[in-house]
Order: sequence, then C-alpha cells, then structure tokens
Amino acid sequence: MPVSVPSILVSVLVHMIKTIISIILLSTIPAFAADEKPWHPECPKTIKNSYKCAQYLEGETLKKYSDIALRESGTLIIKLITGRTTKFSDKDTNTNEMVNYNLVEVYRDIGYALVHEQYWEGGTYDLVNLQTGQIEEINGWPLVSPSKKFLASINFGDLMGYTDSIVKIYRLARPHLVLEWSLTSWSPSDPNWITDSKLDLIKNYFSPELYQSGKFVNDRDCYIKEKVTVILKDGQWQLQ
Repeated sequence: MPVSVPSILVSVLVHMIKTIISIILLSTIPAFAADEKPWHPECPKTIKNSYKCAQYLEGETLKKYSDIALRESGTLIIKLITGRTTKFSDKDTNTNEMVNYNLVEVYRDIGYALVHEQYWEGGTYDLVNLQTGQIEEINGWPLVSPSKKFLASINFGDLMGYTDSIVKIYRLARPHLVLEWSLTSWSPSDPNWITDSKLDLIKNYFSPELYQSGKFVNDRDCYIKEKVTVILKDGQWQLQ
C-alpha cells in the first residue's frame, strides 16, 4: 500500500531544496564587485579598488583641508574646533585585525569629517563631529538633504557578506547626529533627495535566474531593480 506524504512536508522539503540551491549559487559568485567601477567619481577611472580610491581621496582632502587634518606616518590626525584632536592609527599586524583609515571628505558647513575604514575584506565609513570628536559609523557615503536638515547613508553590501546592506537616515541635530530610521532587509542604491522629507532609492533583489543565465558583466546585473521612496510623514520615516 503506497504511503502518502503530507503536503506540508512536501512544501518544507521544496523550500529546503530551494534554499540550498540559493546558498550554492551565492557561494560560487565571484567577489568582483570591488573591481567593476570607480568607487567615487573624483577618483581616476583607473582606480577600481576601494582602498586605493580612499588613499587617493585622502591625498586630495589633506591638501584642501590642511587646517583640519594631517597624517603622521600611520596615523590620521583630525583637528577639532576646540583645539583637541581625534586620531586614527592604522593596524597592519595581521589579516584579522587589519584596519586602515583615510580621510575622504570634510563637510565644513555641517561640521563633520568623513573617514573610510578599510579591512582585509570590506570596509565602512565614519563621520567625525568636528566639535565634539564623537565618531558615528554610518556604513556608506553620506548624502545631505537640500536644506541640510537630514543625512542619508546607504551601503549596497555584497554577496560574499564582507559589508552589510543598509539604509540610514539621520537628523543633523546639535551637537550630535540622531538616527531616525534604518533598514537592513534589502540592498539599496542610487539615493536621491527630492526634498528634505522625500528620498528616492533603488531597491535591489538578487535573482538566481539572472545569474544562471550567464548574461551579466558584473554582480549588480544579477539584481532586479525597483524604485522606492522613503518619506517623512507625521514625524516618522516610512516606505511609500
């Protein structure tokens, strides 16, 4: 007599198989996102590595803002308005502890400096308050709203997990930033402030089907893209 398998068990097995296939696909995609394009429009097109781009930007930034920062050997020194300093010392002892710091931008009008942290794999960004010295990890390159009331930071992340996908919106309060909203459930890109209360983004979904087709130049081509908007309504940020 044939044994019937409960439909719920079949569904669970199918889900497990699909999950295993997705994990295998993700693990086999080459981590070449860092080499697909310049990391910043001010970096030469020949530089397609995040750390080399950050080093280049620091050279330009230190020349432009010599009254605010300098580098002494392996230490980045940022001068605060109060006369004190905040220091970032590079660590190259081993791969697990490696971190190098580069000053990549100064926002004199809002009172912050932007520092890029480079690890052995992946990296992040820190905003340094030029008044207090407080350091806020914001994960991605910041984008200030039209009237300088808010600051958005996004990071696309990568398939290998070296950096996280995240969207953050801060209020530019005094004396510190105030985190008002964040999202980590999908990969964001192309932020654009429309007004101080409206931010457009591209929501990216990884597609195993696009990857399997083989019709892509880099990993970003393996994503389905959807335009979304984050708005400030009744004092709360929300997806529209």
